[in-house]
Amino acid sequence: MITEQAIQDARKHLLEQGEYMPSILVETDQGVNLIAIAGMPEWGMERQMYFFGMGRRIAKDSPQQKLQTVTMISETWVSRAASDGSRRYEKPADDPERGEALMLIQVDLTFTPPAQDAVFMDMKRDASGKLVDAMPRRPDGKMNMNLLLRFIAGWQSAAVSDADLLRMAAMEHGPLQ
Repeated sequence: MITEQAIQDARKHLLEQGEYMPSILVETDQGVNLIAIAGMPEWGMERQMYFFGMGRRIAKDSPQQKLQTVTMISETWVSRAASDGSRRYEKPADDPERGEALMLIQVDLTFTPPAQDAVFMDMKRDASGKLVDAMPRRPDGKMNMNLLLRFIAGWQSAAVSDADLLRMAAMEHGPLQ
């Protein structure tokens, strides 16, 4: 569960800085690290591969540590559903009435099955565009946790050598060209 302290820390940073660099908060049995995400692809499979690779690299740099929770913190566009619950736009970025939010999404591996949680902070700006408030709320419905699941898969793959990982990929998809 995303703690009240984590929510307040993220809100405080957002209001002080006026923005929040995409980050991943990694908690292991040996401590907590906040890692800035730089150069993240915009969409699709490239983004998922990026998170897999990031999880693998961090796990290889942290041998013998057991992953407990992973939380992504990032600004995002939000769009309200139509009155019947359907999506008005495929992507919130396409909605001319979209809003801005700071998103915290988390997968907690200390639960079986792993627990998922999310908090959005709707960002409010004054007439000049300056950020003046960010109000936390829990979203309705399920959240897409694919990027965090890819990070976790990458973390878990660190137990396999690079050569074995390539062999497994070749068995599944054929030899690499």
